[in-house]
Amino acid sequence: MACVVFSTSVAEAFAGITLTAGDGDVVRARTMEFNVDVDASVILVPRGTERTGETQGREKCLGWKARYASIGANPWGCPIWLTA
Repeated sequence: MACVVFSTSVAEAFAGITLTAGDGDVVRARTMEFNVDVDASVILVPRGTERTGETQGREKCLGWKARYASIGANPWGCPIWLTA
């Protein structure tokens, strides 16, 4: 499947955000502003999730347990590979 995108001059803006709670906990985030609807869904990875990396040949390699939870966006219905 091929996709052709025509675009005029479009400004996209991104900002880094750091929030520090009274107890010293820190939350870091990044905004993503587009002037088009990206039809995004939310992806949440809880703290403690066990993950395994894979090579391009789909061979298992490095494994780890997430120290922190993370949240993100999946634009345009892109496929995501989240396996436990």
